[in-house]
Amino acid sequence: MQKSFLLVLTIVMATLSSRAQVQKGNWLLGGAVSYYNFSVKGDNLPTQNQYSGAITLLPGLAVSDKTVIGIRAGINFNGSKQESSKSTSFGFNPGVYWNQYFPFSDKAGFYTHFETGYDQSKSKSESNGTSFTYTSKGFDARLTPSLYFKPTKKMLINAAIGSLAYTHSNVDSPQGKYKTSGFNGYFLNGFVFGIDFILGKS
Repeated sequence: MQKSFLLVLTIVMATLSSRAQVQKGNWLLGGAVSYYNFSVKGDNLPTQNQYSGAITLLPGLAVSDKTVIGIRAGINFNGSKQESSKSTSFGFNPGVYWNQYFPFSDKAGFYTHFETGYDQSKSKSESNGTSFTYTSKGFDARLTPSLYFKPTKKMLINAAIGSLAYTHSNVDSPQGKYKTSGFNGYFLNGFVFGIDFILGKS
């Protein structure tokens, strides 16, 4: 039984490996948009509604069949709102990324998108009629599983419904300087949508 399972797994992996919609030497020129919205609730505390999103350019090079390495250049926005307070922030997040593709067929498949880089943002907070601004600088690392569809030889359309991220920030506010860090999982409460154009052989 175990030998049969290993044989079937080997055949499946060999079949997937033979389907390379992204080939070594291809350049990918594209980008993605993302948006997440969620609520944070606590005992005896008002509900806090939060949102975040980004618009990102993702040029990259296929260093081997089904493996793309590239750079990330984007802007992001975040916000939160409670009964008597709200905050908004805008920033930019240059970095690098790595895509690993696992084709299902000649037209579709799955891939993992890992990105990491620098974050800088400026925020504004308002509470009980008082407002102040502050800045933050840090880094992030994010893993996003995605599905893709190849409608033509030169285009990939991809989408995801979540990601797992780690962020670390050094905040400089009127109240003083402090650090924040932690993991966040965004699943089933937002979307990521992107388009890539394939340049080179296909």
